[in-house]
Parts: sequence; structure tokens; C-alpha cells
Amino acid sequence: MGDFILLILIVLLMVRTFRKNRETLRANKKLSKIQLIGVEITFVFSVSIAASLIVYSKNEASRILSNIFVGTLVLAIISFFVFYFIETISDKMINKIAKGAHLKR
Repeated sequence: MGDFILLILIVLLMVRTFRKNRETLRANKKLSKIQLIGVEITFVFSVSIAASLIVYSKNEASRILSNIFVGTLVLAIISFFVFYFIETISDKMINKIAKGAHLKR
């Protein structure tokens, strides 16, 4: 049940991100179709990897740690590092795919 709620929250976060960054999406019209497909695949791949790592770490933390508060703290720390790592790598990949096109954040 908790994994299902986490998945729904991630999808809602993706929708919020798309709605919030409409100007960035308009700037993406300057990219070719191949570049847009590359950016979209990178985004979906990044979100999938992040969700998988967080769900896996949640399961491992709950298996190893019996205290729910410590497990939640460990999950929050792991989630922070996962998001930072995935964001850094996906940003570099998207800039490489876009070949220097100015994509606003």
C-alpha cells in the first residue's frame, strides 16, 4: 500500500513539474524532434531510476531497522542523495542532448 502511495506521489510531482515549467516546455520547441525524444526518454528514465532506488531503499531500511522513526530518517536522507545524484546526472545528459540550447529552469 505504501509503495502505491509513493508511486502516485511521484506521478503527481511529475505533473506539477510540467505545469510549473511551461516556459521551459515552450523553449523546448527550438529543439529538433530527435532531441525532444532524447530529453523525454532521459526524464522518464531518471524518474524511473529514482523511484526504484527509493522504493528499494525503503524496503531494505524497513527490513534492517525495527524503529520506524530511524527508518524514516534514513529513508529521507537516502531520498535526498538519490534526488541530488539523479538530478545532477540527468541535467548533464539533457544539456548534452540539447547541444547547448538554453533550457531555462
